[in-house]
Amino acid sequence: MQKNTGLFIVRLLIACLFGLTVGWQALSTGHRVAGERAMRSQRSTISSLNEINREIAKYRATKKKLPPTLENLWELKDNKLQGRKGELIKDSWRKPYQYTVKGDHYLIISYGEDGRPGGVGINQDLTSENPSSQNVKMPLAQFLTYSEMQGMVQTACLSGALSAFLCFKTLSPALIKRGNLPKTIASGLVLLLATCLVAGIITALHLPSH
Repeated sequence: MQKNTGLFIVRLLIACLFGLTVGWQALSTGHRVAGERAMRSQRSTISSLNEINREIAKYRATKKKLPPTLENLWELKDNKLQGRKGELIKDSWRKPYQYTVKGDHYLIISYGEDGRPGGVGINQDLTSENPSSQNVKMPLAQFLTYSEMQGMVQTACLSGALSAFLCFKTLSPALIKRGNLPKTIASGLVLLLATCLVAGIITALHLPSH
């Protein structure tokens, strides 16, 4: 009886480890793929900030002062912003940039998707101060709780749970008792790698609809 209980615990532990490994691999794949897609809005805003900085520099060189508002950039006849006023006075989430001028210094701020100061990832504040150097990545914690990513998170968790169940059923007591442990471990590792690959692909394909 004790021996059967010991075998059951061994099978259960191996199955749990198997499922956790598959689930984590699937989550990592989803985080990498979906995170890149989600952060495109940040990168688009950074690109706009770089362009606005260049136009402000030209405005300052021509007018010998900073523009009182971003709309004043369109006063220059040779600017490259024609037809793009609505695009460049708002960020990627269609929220107006916060533009302030103090003496000879100006600052443009986008407060990210949530429109509030502070935040990380998709909600990270972006400014006109060296925007190209700003690091924009979605933290794993935000990926796990972000509403548009829940389908991917659930798919990854389901892959891990199903893998654990199949591993437990496949790893029968008879297989463990045969004494061919090295072969069993090798077969399990090959199965684990293959399962992680399939789970990662399935999760990556479950992209947000946008």
